[in-house]
Amino acid sequence: MKTSVMKACGPVLILGLAVLFPSCVLNLVDYAGPSVPRNAFHETYSLQPGGTVQVINTEGNIEIRGWEHDEVEITAQAEYSPSFRPGLTISSWSLPRPRIQVERFENFIKIKSPTVGEGEGPGPIHYILNVPKSINLNEIRNKRGAITVTDVFGKTVIDLGEGSLRVENFSGSLDATVDLGEVEAELLDLREEDEIRITTRRGDITIYLQPEVDARLEASAPQGSVDCDFDLGPVLSANEISGAIGAGKTPILLSALSGDIAVRKND
Repeated sequence: MKTSVMKACGPVLILGLAVLFPSCVLNLVDYAGPSVPRNAFHETYSLQPGGTVQVINTEGNIEIRGWEHDEVEITAQAEYSPSFRPGLTISSWSLPRPRIQVERFENFIKIKSPTVGEGEGPGPIHYILNVPKSINLNEIRNKRGAITVTDVFGKTVIDLGEGSLRVENFSGSLDATVDLGEVEAELLDLREEDEIRITTRRGDITIYLQPEVDARLEASAPQGSVDCDFDLGPVLSANEISGAIGAGKTPILLSALSGDIAVRKND
């Protein structure tokens, strides 16, 4: 069953929906407490471990953190740029909440920012998501802004136009593409069935692996250099390496078309 909530509405509308369509809102809880700005979108949805979350944003930072609850907590706040002073951004309790669209399909939650020109102002929307630690993030899409993923395990797909990507304490498969920006990823407890694929068009890539990792590494930086802490045997080129680490089980494919690549031991 699919449920859809497009929100800039308050508790009165939610109460009305609960009366008319109770099955559509049973899994939604609004926790807006004193620590959450009044003009922030703030809601929580139940989601079992192993579920899937998708975020589609145009501009703004996205921070995703794993926690111990079987819930997805979404906090989103927009920046508004007043026309009377270019470059000045404000965030005030008097400003409206962003109209975030949330769609729910059983164990899948899709989060989408409003399209520019839909009355939300030109500023970016910043997200903070708390999700179950065992989660599939498929996909996290953003045209401009920083993306951070911390303390999660599962399959993750990230598509970032311009900005930095940071992945910490991560286990599972990662497919990340960044057009302009740097990538830094800490990859732990990799399994044979996992796959790591990271590509930047203009930007550096740095990954951290456990010393005992079993991986098959291929890294290419046509206009830069590749530096690796692991012994892969004879180095054929300063900007391309290929070889097995340990038993060579998990494929790790790194490509920086215009940038450098570093593979570090996470001691």
